[in-house]
Amino acid sequence: MTDIDSKKAYHGVVYIILSSIILGVVWGFVRWQWLTHVFWPNAGFGAKIFLIALFVVVHLIVCRHWIFSIRDDVEKYVWWGMPILTFFFFFAISNYVEKKNASCAVVANLSVGNEQHLFGKTDYIKVNSIEDSLLYVPQRHFDVSFHTEEDRHGRNIVLVYTEIKLLSLDWRVFVCYQRESTHKDNFASKDEINKWAREQVKLHATSPSSLITDGVILRHIKAKEERQPYVNAIRKTTQDLSYYVGMPEDEYIVYEVTDSKTFDLGEKETMGIPFLLILETLLLLFVFSMFFVREEYAQSVEASRAFMDRLRILRSEGLLRHIDTLLLYSPMVVMVLMFLVLLFDGFSFNSDNIDLLVKWGALDKTLTLEQHEWWRLLTYGFLHAGPIHLIGNLFCGVVCLTLLNALYRGRFLFGVFMASMVLSGVSILLFSTASVTVGASGGVFAMLAFCVVTAIATKATSFAIWPGVMIVINLLNSFGNGISMSGHLGGLAAGVLLGVLTTILHLGRMKDEEA
Repeated sequence: MTDIDSKKAYHGVVYIILSSIILGVVWGFVRWQWLTHVFWPNAGFGAKIFLIALFVVVHLIVCRHWIFSIRDDVEKYVWWGMPILTFFFFFAISNYVEKKNASCAVVANLSVGNEQHLFGKTDYIKVNSIEDSLLYVPQRHFDVSFHTEEDRHGRNIVLVYTEIKLLSLDWRVFVCYQRESTHKDNFASKDEINKWAREQVKLHATSPSSLITDGVILRHIKAKEERQPYVNAIRKTTQDLSYYVGMPEDEYIVYEVTDSKTFDLGEKETMGIPFLLILETLLLLFVFSMFFVREEYAQSVEASRAFMDRLRILRSEGLLRHIDTLLLYSPMVVMVLMFLVLLFDGFSFNSDNIDLLVKWGALDKTLTLEQHEWWRLLTYGFLHAGPIHLIGNLFCGVVCLTLLNALYRGRFLFGVFMASMVLSGVSILLFSTASVTVGASGGVFAMLAFCVVTAIATKATSFAIWPGVMIVINLLNSFGNGISMSGHLGGLAAGVLLGVLTTILHLGRMKDEEA
């Protein structure tokens, strides 16, 4: 490598590090404003991870020329390694901003009429002492959940002990304590496990005063993912107390007893953020000094310019000319967008999210049949219960639509897909026992069946192998809990019906043309 090449390589290192810092500052500002002005109050951990991943993608796009300039056998490692480093970098910035934005207070002695207004308005409260009379312990004051021998299948037993205490100064405030214990004897009997569980409960059980021994930090739990285990325990704990009957979960003010004795205001992140930058700089210096290829950098720049020229041509021609392509993949795009909407509206990975899904259009049998909300026959297909559910449908759907696009127009396939989801929804209403259903699985099954029928009609049997295998695998998977067999079979029947009708009409048109 010449001196000029070396200088060019070091320019790339500086460019990547500076872009990391600039994007990190922008992300920190966004996160600060998000917390300060309470944007998206229901957004959970998943929404934050999505935004961090978005900043990582932007960073990769900004630095793409320099990554392409790495020698081919090393370039792939940079594409994998750099996103990981920048993700942790942005994540550390997010944690730093969250801790700096947090409000803290110290209460020497919590007693009647003293500082109770802090609860619900302060993120961290350090309490040095508290009167026992202020923490009310209901008769059922702990929640224990663990696998029994019937369903654990040789797994370790995990006991989750959750204790709930009510603050008599404000009955909306719950002071919570949670610990986990693991039983590693996989072959223990049910009686042995239950005995161990009772011993663990006695070991963990605390008196109100013991929670605050020598001072402790109480942390306000706001995120839905973190609140959910406590909310579940609160429901069980207060089910016999009339005051809490009908109280919305949003009104619960949950504080967790932590192991900390001092406030964490981001001291760890102030060391972690520069460490990650220094580590990334050293790794990039090594990679660029050893594997930089100036010609590949120039080729990458030219390729990007050519791509931008094509975009300008596309824009000048007008997107309406590409309506088929837009319609073909628009259902998949809407599915992804709706999942992002759910993330920012309180979607939790630790609960079933039924109320949230119904709010956004899930197929609820009662609302559809009794209140005539027929639009749910269409909207339910764009909602998914989790990322795995979404990714599975996206993969099969995109592959099927791409294969069929070689024979049919995008607008026609769009119509087939939408009609199939509606027909699958009708099948769910007629035959399913589930009260709420979401997912595009019915439409995906229809497209798979449509592929098979098309392959048979065109005598391209090899074309039917992959869709046929996917149908069998997904049908076997349909026997699992929480999966709508009626929706899958309804979609399959819709795909066969639409495929046969399409084939008959298509063959009839071909004969007319020949005549």
